[in-house]
Amino acid sequence: MVHWRQRSSEDGPIKSVLPVPVDHKKKVAEKCIHVDISGSSKKPLHFGESTLMVNAAIMNEQNPYKPTNSPWLVDIDLPLKHLPG
Repeated sequence: MVHWRQRSSEDGPIKSVLPVPVDHKKKVAEKCIHVDISGSSKKPLHFGESTLMVNAAIMNEQNPYKPTNSPWLVDIDLPLKHLPG
């Protein structure tokens, strides 16, 4: 998770970079890495303050045609679009 500074400084725009903790037992049970950054989660993503960056590749270099990495499941709030009618 990348956290941004309110204003860019001499050190650049990035305030901090923190790894997303992965529960390996849960990963095996759910067959995915589940991350909840919705507004109701313990660590919600805030617009303009942080960014979740995910390398979602399920293949690795050793077995390029066999999926070896778990897929990611990300819960995130998306704006609703109201359709006319």
